[in-house]
Amino acid sequence: MSEGTPMAGAEIEDAYREAAPLVHTLALRALGSVDEAEDVVRRVFAAAAASGDLAPQSLLRDAAERVTGDLERRVRAKLSALDDPRLGADAVTDHDAVVAEADRILLRSAMSRLDEQRRTLLERALVHGDPRPELAMMTGVSTEDLEAMLRDALLELWTGPRMRGEHAPAADLASRALGNSAAPPHSDHLGRCRECRDVSRSLNDLVGAIARMPSAGPVLPPRGGCGTRCARRWQPARSPSRTGVRRHAAPPSGPSAVAPSSSSVPW
Repeated sequence: MSEGTPMAGAEIEDAYREAAPLVHTLALRALGSVDEAEDVVRRVFAAAAASGDLAPQSLLRDAAERVTGDLERRVRAKLSALDDPRLGADAVTDHDAVVAEADRILLRSAMSRLDEQRRTLLERALVHGDPRPELAMMTGVSTEDLEAMLRDALLELWTGPRMRGEHAPAADLASRALGNSAAPPHSDHLGRCRECRDVSRSLNDLVGAIARMPSAGPVLPPRGGCGTRCARRWQPARSPSRTGVRRHAAPPSGPSAVAPSSSSVPW
């Protein structure tokens, strides 16, 4: 379905159950107000109903833009109260920090969908820096098998392209990003292939993001009535067709409460 095509209400409701807690958590942490955070949720999902893009990544990016705009208006309002137009000319916002928090929320959500063993191993290896031989002994596998488990977990989190043909395998580049002992270097190939360098950089960035990830904070769904108010906004956009909706493949199932309980959603 192309952007601008009205969405079926059931598809938006599914997306709301999954992504509204992520959008709400981002807005609440940035704005510090439940009412303002829920207003961001309503605006994000009203726009999604019109655009047809329900991917959590897109919803979080839209939320980050709206939160930044709200922060800018808040700062401008305070500066204008000083009655000096020069002070309000360049309102200060923290857009990069809001986008970075959106990325952290998405990463924590993706981590929560890993099976418990893979998630624990990644956190102990990258966040806590536990030595690989100790982790292998604790898990009851060889160091080589442990590194393969870390590689596979990283690739499960990574959303980049899996290139074929003459390109370096993503599994090798993931091993390289993790610093696995048996990782093929591919140094000469990376020096020649821009696409593989981009993949390698993306995987390195993902490893760094995991290593810098703070302890998982709570994901806070909006209050139950927020869904009803959202539904009023997207009601005119409902359509009997449900085909072609752009969604990500795997629904969340981890323990971090990415989806609110049925009592939090009015449908």
